[in-house]
Amino acid sequence: MKRLAYIAFLFSLVFQSNIKGQQFCTYQYKALDAYIAKDYLIAEKYLDTAFSKCDQVPQKAYSWHIKGFIEKDIYRKIDKKDYNSKYREKAIESILKSLALDSVEQDLEEKAVQQNRQVLAYLGSTYLNDVASLMDTINFKKAIAFYSKYKSTYRAAKPNFNFNEQEIQYNNSLAGIYEEKFDNNPVLYSDYIDKSVDLYMQSLDMDSLNYSANYNLGIIYHNHGVSVIKNMDNEISLEALVNSQETAVEYFTKALPFLKKAYYIKPDVENNLTALAAVYISLHDYEKSNMYLEQLNKLKQTND
Repeated sequence: MKRLAYIAFLFSLVFQSNIKGQQFCTYQYKALDAYIAKDYLIAEKYLDTAFSKCDQVPQKAYSWHIKGFIEKDIYRKIDKKDYNSKYREKAIESILKSLALDSVEQDLEEKAVQQNRQVLAYLGSTYLNDVASLMDTINFKKAIAFYSKYKSTYRAAKPNFNFNEQEIQYNNSLAGIYEEKFDNNPVLYSDYIDKSVDLYMQSLDMDSLNYSANYNLGIIYHNHGVSVIKNMDNEISLEALVNSQETAVEYFTKALPFLKKAYYIKPDVENNLTALAAVYISLHDYEKSNMYLEQLNKLKQTND
């Protein structure tokens, strides 16, 4: 009821402005009646007709505010299961138009401005929810596009919002997808592992103590080192053997700071203890390898 009363109030403001402008637009009344009856699609059609036939209507920030409000309700009540809903896009465009007109005319009441930003924040958050649903090896490109829409829409609603938490979660999730694509086909997706590293590093730039980014970077470099060793030819020359061993050591050495940081953050994670022990074995530091293996065994006994 509050929403209906609010929309009716907004329509009255637009009607008043039309009367002052010597133009009377019956389509807005019909749109209001349809909205009250919850015939949202019909309400939209009448309002679109008002926009096309009544010159004053599209010039008003309130008109675009109402339009965006109705389009948002169509998306929320009818179209929300459709990732590609045109009404979500249309609602965002209408609300942004309302804010743009108001920045010049400044005829919106503060409540309407707040409502505009609340609608944008809501619609932006729906993109973020869709990103989580689409973040897999098949739909990840759609997730990337939706994350961009989330940020642009939410930033319009809350210009000073700090996106670090969402950015880190997004980076780590997408990095994991790139890793999976690379693991499934290292030849076809050879560049994906570098993309994964870049995303994890971006997360660490925002939060150096992020466990997931530290651990996964350590695992990536460790796996690189293991791959170098596994791919050495049996008839490799001595020079090539030395070069390969040096390359493997470089990767293992790169892995250590990240795995140790992950250990510092969460010292009781079996996978990380196993990885640290494996890296130190590869570096022929058996004392430290045994230290982590002992911790791993104690942890397993505690968990049994």
